Amino acid sequence: MSASDNGYGCSWSSRSRLWLLLVLACLVSACMASPPPPAAVVVPTPTVQAPSQPYDVFRGDLLDAIAAAVRVDRDHCLAEAGYPELQQAAGRQRSGTFDDLRVSTSSFGATSAAEARRRGFGRELPAEPPAIRSTSQKFSDAVDRCTQEANARRGPDAMDVQSRYYDLGNQLRMALRPVYADAMPARFAVPVLACLQGKGFTSTDKTADIRTFGVAFGRPDARPYVPTAQESDLAAAWHDCTTAAGWTRYQLDRALALEASTVRRLKPQLDELTPAIESLAHKAVTPSAG
Repeated sequence: MSASDNGYGCSWSSRSRLWLLLVLACLVSACMASPPPPAAVVVPTPTVQAPSQPYDVFRGDLLDAIAAAVRVDRDHCLAEAGYPELQQAAGRQRSGTFDDLRVSTSSFGATSAAEARRRGFGRELPAEPPAIRSTSQKFSDAVDRCTQEANARRGPDAMDVQSRYYDLGNQLRMALRPVYADAMPARFAVPVLACLQGKGFTSTDKTADIRTFGVAFGRPDARPYVPTAQESDLAAAWHDCTTAAGWTRYQLDRALALEASTVRRLKPQLDELTPAIESLAHKAVTPSAG
């Protein structure tokens, strides 16, 4: 430091002693300081009402909030270990892991002919966050260590509770698969096919399967998905005909009935794990703006 840098009104020797004292004070303070507290869990503001669907008893939103807070601590740990990449990509992780458990008519396709024409039969998928890949074993070991430490800061059973609750959410999801996979029963297929034929679309094997109408589709891996002109026309007609036949309403009613029976079957696990997840989420809470 040169004399021109002097802002203390003292000589170089006295400034040197002052600087040394400040450094020592900082070192002592750093050694005595406790580690930073775990990252706060940003808990969604709940609505004060009874669940409107059976699966509303599953708090996937809290699971996402806990996972996000764990990621903050993990990424901070990794940055301190010399791997700042995940911390730099923070905020780009997807949330809403179990949003698909809340069903509506939109779960089974477009909700209007205009939407059907725009979307075709493709799915609107969210953009994926950029992947961070590494072949380094040291990096993998650091990720494992930092993940375990981040979870351990929330309690000895935090990782196990999250893992079991995640598995429970997947069981709820799998229980709904028949609604999406089963073929359309004849009592719906017959009027739907007749309606589609009246709009100029004839199935090659008389089944209510969109693949049997001789229509070309867009590229399934395209983002955003772009339907062909033929596909758009069929999609709009499909929406009108299936809605008129009551097929979409039937799918929604069946999904809700499956939810109710699944919640009854999995009630012991829900009763055990949901309070544990709520407890984890509220150990360090920053309320959302709601």
